[in-house]
Amino acid sequence: MPRVGDVFQLLSGTLAVPNTTIQSAPYNAQQNDWVTEANSPRPVSAGGTGETTATAARESLGAIGAGDLAAADTKTAVVGTDSVVLIDSEDANANKRWLVSDMGTYLKSVVPALTADTRNRIVNPAMQISQENGDTAGAGSPAGYYPADQWRGSVSSTGTVTYSRILSTTPNGSPYRIRGTTGTIDTSIAATEYMGIYQCIEGVRTVDFRWGTAQAKQVILRFTVSCDVAGTFGGCIRNAAANRSYPFTYTITTEQISTDVAVTVIIPGDVTGTWPVNNTTSMELWFTFMAGSNWTAAPNAWGATNAIAPTGITNGMAVTLKSFYVSDVGLYLDPKGTGLAPPWQMPDAAEELIACHRYWQRYAAPLLSAYGAASSEWYTTFPHPTPMRSSPSVSLGTVTYVNSSAAAVFDSPPEYTIIQFTVTATGHARIKPTPLTLNARL
Repeated sequence: MPRVGDVFQLLSGTLAVPNTTIQSAPYNAQQNDWVTEANSPRPVSAGGTGETTATAARESLGAIGAGDLAAADTKTAVVGTDSVVLIDSEDANANKRWLVSDMGTYLKSVVPALTADTRNRIVNPAMQISQENGDTAGAGSPAGYYPADQWRGSVSSTGTVTYSRILSTTPNGSPYRIRGTTGTIDTSIAATEYMGIYQCIEGVRTVDFRWGTAQAKQVILRFTVSCDVAGTFGGCIRNAAANRSYPFTYTITTEQISTDVAVTVIIPGDVTGTWPVNNTTSMELWFTFMAGSNWTAAPNAWGATNAIAPTGITNGMAVTLKSFYVSDVGLYLDPKGTGLAPPWQMPDAAEELIACHRYWQRYAAPLLSAYGAASSEWYTTFPHPTPMRSSPSVSLGTVTYVNSSAAAVFDSPPEYTIIQFTVTATGHARIKPTPLTLNARL
């Protein structure tokens, strides 16, 4: 035998001795042993498989070949998060092979899951920027109150609601959230009443959604919500023309009252309707906590309606001093139809301030000065650090005059504002608007 215990050994008496004649019998026996060795399965310990067929060799090495996987009859049964796969071997004489697949768990640990695109189309999604009102609470109204840049708290009701940005860390680590708190209650909701928080989204931010065309793409909405009231709540994406809407819904259980609840909504692209792709409003995103019948429609479907809430929404204004909170809002294009939001990314506050400056800018007390003759008119150009969405509405606030008068806005395109004023007596003159605000909100 050429091998003893998988170890190849020479036959006894076959080693040559110097200055002696090689004997034919042991020499030929060794040659025959080499032939046997060369034509026998080599053990794994010597670099072989110990088998005589491809299937047996693969199984000896703990592998399944491509031919087995491609050509075999397979049956799959789900067991928990794994799959149990039965493969018929190529070799009719071999046993059936069962594989318990843990690859899903393994791949999730080493390969990032395919998700929607990471670019968030919401401006100020973590409510970091609040130029106008800081953390000061304000009363909601149909026109809206801005507790944070781009976020408008609105209410049309016989009851009252105050809105504010509050410092309260979210599960994602964001420092702020928006709170709405009921004051005077409204227990009999008229068809025209509503209450919620919304953001208008500019068309240039959603051009690649392709909504309103046959190539409309799916998007993923994600947010965190907390309510002091249990019930069914929701919101909506609505176009600027207010004739296409997609209401969505979520439930706050008794156990979830006053806890943070993460919500993800898959929204199919709308193939009809008008969705502007310029610097005007393309769509509105609503988070609604009370709505009359004029503002509701069936959830989870596009419709030719002016809805901002799902049918069956709970009245969030039925009890006084109850609050609701919204934070960490994301709206992502999902062209591959993954149905998964990407991991939350905390926005850079400096970059987010620039994005917010496209819509609203505030300067506490800029000093504008000149030296001129008595009664002369002077024009001072105030460049906008960030070009605005459109020509802004300019407010000079309360103007402090020094040897000057009649401050007014002469011109204000998106890139700069020209302010004119009159010098009273020859010499230095200045004005100080407190504050100077530029408003190009949608």
